[in-house]
Amino acid sequence: MRKVLKSLALSALLLATVGVAAFVAFSHAMSRRAESIVSRTFVESVDSVSELAARKVVWRVFRTETSVSRDVVCDTVYTMKVGYDLADDVKWIVDEGARTVRVVLPPPKIMSIDHVLHREVAERKTFFARVFGDGAKPGDEDEKDMIQLADDCERYGLLDEDEMRRSLESALGRELFDRAGYVLKLEERGVRTVREMFNAYFTEQGADFRL
Repeated sequence: MRKVLKSLALSALLLATVGVAAFVAFSHAMSRRAESIVSRTFVESVDSVSELAARKVVWRVFRTETSVSRDVVCDTVYTMKVGYDLADDVKWIVDEGARTVRVVLPPPKIMSIDHVLHREVAERKTFFARVFGDGAKPGDEDEKDMIQLADDCERYGLLDEDEMRRSLESALGRELFDRAGYVLKLEERGVRTVREMFNAYFTEQGADFRL
């Protein structure tokens, strides 16, 4: 009788062990499947909303300067592309139980700056300026424009990160939920001030100038 009971107990233990192992394997497989589905959906969604991850900022910088030797009038319309580069090391974590996808974004950046420039210079050279120059060098006016553009971006919130993140969250979140049934949660891997964003752009472009 003892042998029979012992045999039944061992069988039950074996079945329980096999059941637990099967459940773990099944859960792991389902988790991997969910991760695969969300991964594929996320990548496809990123492709379809990549333009919404960036915004176009158009801003006019009007500046005048008067000195002993010259008058300068600069009227420049800048077009900037700013936002998140979704091809730049985006990290995402799937929580199958909570049905959420946590996406860790890179810091926002300036992707491009272009401009249409109108500049007038009326020179009134003095003897000193004619002989020794007035101290201005090529690029001085552009650098002054960049300083004013950055100041305007800070003053008027042209590069507001919260607004950029909300736009992306709305577009990408809707895609993920509709296609995979997961809720999106966005996080940022660090933030940048306006001047840090400008300086990072200058570095990428190989320019020596810094704000």
